[in-house]
Amino acid sequence: MNDLVFARMSRWTFNEDKADEGFLQLDSQLNSLTRQTKGFRGYMPLLSNRDSNEAAILSLW
Repeated sequence: MNDLVFARMSRWTFNEDKADEGFLQLDSQLNSLTRQTKGFRGYMPLLSNRDSNEAAILSLW
């Protein structure tokens, strides 16, 4: 078994006042797409704060 894990961070910017909606949609799409990908280990969606329109996704492979 290979114990080496790679991480990739991506940053996302949503339309103003649509961060929650965009974040939930992104999380849902990533959840369904990445689970079918070979080597996928998991991901962590991070919303910077409630007043921001930015998020980061840390994916593990």
